[in-house]
Amino acid sequence: EIRLPSNNPDDFSLNIAFVIDYSNSMEDNDPNYLFKTLSKNFVDALRTGQDKAAVIKFIASATTVSYLTSDKGQLKFAIDSITYDSGYNYDSGTNGSAGLYSALDILASSQSGYKYIVFLTDGEDNRSSYSYDYITQRAKAENVIIYAIGMGSAKEDVQLGRSDARGRYCLLPLCQVRGHRHAI
Repeated sequence: EIRLPSNNPDDFSLNIAFVIDYSNSMEDNDPNYLFKTLSKNFVDALRTGQDKAAVIKFIASATTVSYLTSDKGQLKFAIDSITYDSGYNYDSGTNGSAGLYSALDILASSQSGYKYIVFLTDGEDNRSSYSYDYITQRAKAENVIIYAIGMGSAKEDVQLGRSDARGRYCLLPLCQVRGHRHAI
């Protein structure tokens, strides 16, 4: 659950960007499309007319499926429209940094004092546009909190804090830099 750091939450709005991995590896790691259920549950919890969300999907590049809106129907439609990549397209691959960068750009235009990214991925990047150090530094500078949710095999790597030389399993470091927990 994402909560506002306030005693009177009615005085504040929050903006959330859902960054969703739809790479081919997710087909094995989330065959039942659990990411859709999780994301739509978050959308249901948004306060009508006060909170907004955006939906970004990524493979080797990122695509904004829905810009910031308070329209829950539009957000759920955007989430439901995401299907896994075949792995044979010119843009196949996994580049979580591209999705996170796009989310930061969208949230940068927001006037909300409370900005969050919910990053859903199996953590298996094979491409990178930006270093995760840069992403976490930018998020910290822009006061954006990132919640990373590991799907499938990423759960093990997040729990064990494993990472390869490229920072392939970025979930734990993204959470640690902000001092927040990760969700499995």
